[in-house]
Amino acid sequence: MPPRRGSQVSKGKHAKRRPLYRRTLRAVTIAPGKLMQRVNQELYRRNAELAARNRTLALLRQLDEISLAAISMTEMAKRMTAAIATGLGYDVASIAMLEKGGTTLRWAALASSVPWISAALKLIEAGTLSLPLQGGLASVVALKDQAVQYADDPQTVYPVSLIQRLREADQTPQVEEVRHTVLFPLRFGDQVLGLLTLSGSRPFQQASRYEQESITGIVALVCLAIYKAKILTDLEAATTQLAQANEQLKDLDRAKSEFLSIAAHQIYTPLTAIRGYLAMIHEGDFGKVPERLAGTLKIVRESSERLIELIRNLLDVSRIESGRLELSLESADLVKMARELVAELRPNAEKKKLTLTFHEPARGLSPVVADAQRIRQVLLNTLDNAVKYTERGSVEVRVEEKGDDVVYSVRDTGRGMSKEAIGHLFAKFTRLDLKNGRRVEGMGLGLYVARQIVQEIHGDIWAESPGEGKGSTFFVRLPAEGSPQALKAGTKLTVGIKAAETGERPSEALAEKGKKAS
Repeated sequence: MPPRRGSQVSKGKHAKRRPLYRRTLRAVTIAPGKLMQRVNQELYRRNAELAARNRTLALLRQLDEISLAAISMTEMAKRMTAAIATGLGYDVASIAMLEKGGTTLRWAALASSVPWISAALKLIEAGTLSLPLQGGLASVVALKDQAVQYADDPQTVYPVSLIQRLREADQTPQVEEVRHTVLFPLRFGDQVLGLLTLSGSRPFQQASRYEQESITGIVALVCLAIYKAKILTDLEAATTQLAQANEQLKDLDRAKSEFLSIAAHQIYTPLTAIRGYLAMIHEGDFGKVPERLAGTLKIVRESSERLIELIRNLLDVSRIESGRLELSLESADLVKMARELVAELRPNAEKKKLTLTFHEPARGLSPVVADAQRIRQVLLNTLDNAVKYTERGSVEVRVEEKGDDVVYSVRDTGRGMSKEAIGHLFAKFTRLDLKNGRRVEGMGLGLYVARQIVQEIHGDIWAESPGEGKGSTFFVRLPAEGSPQALKAGTKLTVGIKAAETGERPSEALAEKGKKAS
């Protein structure tokens, strides 16, 4: 019959049966000393792993704090290599950056957890160390393959000069033990930044799985921090270059303004004499002008007047840009000024068979506070342009009081302007192209000077047009005397460039203000 459960069949005929559980207990019994040794080993292993985790977490926090600092790339690399070398206990930790062109690796930082190596590294300027990327160096392979590489020969990783300096500083042959290196490519997206190297006497492959995974996370954080610092460094370099270029442009602009001022003065003086003598000839002070020379004399007189006006504008631009254009404010009557200008330019309009009309206000208007001579120049500029560039039709001039402002306007039936053209109208040296292929006469300075003068006395100047071929209207708005925006009569002002310094296109901003006022 089969044996009973829990018993064992005896080999001998009269063998005694023993319970199976007793024999099992005796088989697994361990001596108390060995059991305690196993428990201690397991506790040591777990404590070591916990300590490694705590060190890694502390290092990650430290690296995260470093990455948040607004520092240069070199300083970022120095702090991070020092933290990694100390936190992970590596003999040498380094960060090397790929230079522009990708043919050279230049070291940004070196650090060590070993005192004598650390002391030796402090005597070496990391930025002087470089390695040409050629041949089968481990550094070349790591960057080319974009993968982690392992090297047992420091000469395939570091410059020979660095290895030689460490050997010279080593009083014992310890440096020869620092031969195992792991190389991590540093990249952000598709951009290759450089390398992070960790060197020691122990191969990286012998590190625990947790340590290897932790270093992978550390490398990712280093990549992000170095990339951010690189952007900051590049931005600072670009800002410095822009500042230097800006200073050079300012010097050139000052030299240009000084040249314009000197040249304009030198030209203006003889031109004034020429104009005087031409006027005397025209009036017959030197005898009657022959009929055959009258036409030529007229052309010469008109050309000299245009040239004098150009020189005046150049002088005004020079004074404005150097902050030397002075205004003497007084109470001025825009209605009277506009009426006189219309009368002065009516002969020119009649020669072109244009209707030039001044719409008299139904009631008296408030005066404005302005430099009478300069504001007359502004109004004349807008009216003269309207007559000059209107081929047929009419030119209408109005002066109206709207709220606290007095608004002067000149409307013509001329060629009109596009919105884009209006946006550039009040810039320096801007001239519009006419439909027949000709360009507007002059240097494009009159409206620029007008804008600077009007803005200085808290006014606006702008233009409106339905489009090309549909005419234009120019507006000049000045605060009425006694209004909150108006300046006081008797005030002395110096005009300087203000609107241009804001980076805003002034003519567009003024146009918006003007539309609200009108």
